[in-house]
Amino acid sequence: MGPMLPKIHSALLFQEIIRCALFALCTKSGDKAMEKEKITSQIRILVDSLRRMGVSEQEIEEIISPSKEGRITLTAKGLSFPDNGGAFTRLTPMERSLYILLLKTPQGISAEDFWRYSEELSEIYFRQTASDDPDVVRDAVDAICDEDRGTLYTNISRIRRKIISTLGKAYSLPYLITRGSDGAYGIPIPRELVEGL
Repeated sequence: MGPMLPKIHSALLFQEIIRCALFALCTKSGDKAMEKEKITSQIRILVDSLRRMGVSEQEIEEIISPSKEGRITLTAKGLSFPDNGGAFTRLTPMERSLYILLLKTPQGISAEDFWRYSEELSEIYFRQTASDDPDVVRDAVDAICDEDRGTLYTNISRIRRKIISTLGKAYSLPYLITRGSDGAYGIPIPRELVEGL
């Protein structure tokens, strides 16, 4: 038997194994993914090992609980999630622009009020897209702001699918664009956790 790892290194190793197992549970696909019972059994064995090492219940809970409010970093190509293993979601320029606009308006924006933000969205989109043609930018933003065209809903749905595909549903919740009871679309993540805005 090899040398024993120091307690802290063992805990970090178990933490990574548990996170990977939980990620597999949350994002399991139909392509021969491990069965839920097998993963759950492995997690129980690891948690029991942590307890025997003297890791407290609170520390174990922090290890296995999904990150409720981890950091998010806006990049030139999409979204990075440093507290979720550095996962990355690629977004189109319009998807990034819409996401940035909603991060900049924590009170949210209702679909019928997006036209009020067309100038700000145009400025954001102009910085995100490779096009320097103002007509192209204007047409793209007009499509988002025209509620009857459905472009806004299509972009929100695509962003949602991409983030869930990257993080799994349980880990995605703080980062998803959601519609509040007042009808306004917003992103629940606390803004102090947003980097690169």
